[in-house]
Amino acid sequence: MTPGQDLSYQAGKTQIQLLLADVRSRDGAGFRLDRYHAYLWNNGNLPLALLRWEGLDDRNWLDEADRLASSEPGPG
Repeated sequence: MTPGQDLSYQAGKTQIQLLLADVRSRDGAGFRLDRYHAYLWNNGNLPLALLRWEGLDDRNWLDEADRLASSEPGPG
């Protein structure tokens, strides 16, 4: 293992679970777990922020990444 691998895994897991909850909320009684899994698998290793934007028309995660990338570095 490399440093940070566990944290990276946990962050991805959390993003997948958040996406699942939002898709389930959006679809209500029409939600199908097999379709959700197929959507994830068919999109390979795309960042979940892109899948969220495409699937839910929610670009909040992308906007936050842009904001963080353009922030001035802190003191240090």
